[in-house]
Amino acid sequence: MLSTIILEDDLHQLHVIEEIVKNRIVINPTPHEYDMRVDLVTANPDEVVQFIQAHQAYCLITDIDLKHKLSGIDVAEIVRNNSRFSEIIFVTAFGQYLPLTITRHVEPLDFIFKSDAEGPMPQRLRETIDEAYGRYLKFIATPEREVERIAYHPTKGLVKTVAVDQLFYIQAVKGKSRLI
Repeated sequence: MLSTIILEDDLHQLHVIEEIVKNRIVINPTPHEYDMRVDLVTANPDEVVQFIQAHQAYCLITDIDLKHKLSGIDVAEIVRNNSRFSEIIFVTAFGQYLPLTITRHVEPLDFIFKSDAEGPMPQRLRETIDEAYGRYLKFIATPEREVERIAYHPTKGLVKTVAVDQLFYIQAVKGKSRLI
């Protein structure tokens, strides 16, 4: 299940975003509800930091200026560094912070301006939720194990790798030191 977190300091905007997300979970381009839910709706970044310790996959929808010691970018960075899967959507009025999201390596899925609340903002948020859910489905469909690889040198200066589970056996070459 994709856990959705909404972090916004303006209570009106918080409820608007929450309604858009809840409606999109139920009413979407697929014949079924999305396998996601809104687990946390808050104006306090500290609650988000505590919440992410217990869950693995998130869709974080956040403002940037939260009138708190932690900004939305700080929280997004914590989420990105502590989860196996996370999609981050900024819904903000502060476009000047977009370059900061790049330099801090937050990798947001989208950067939506609040000023479009009556126009394209709700539609863009719905489309971004669709994209985040599609990426989540791809994430859960891939195997979780990492493939262990072994490196070898077939000729001087050339390094190749092969997956360990693809090897049948390894044999040392007699009379040649360090060759297998």
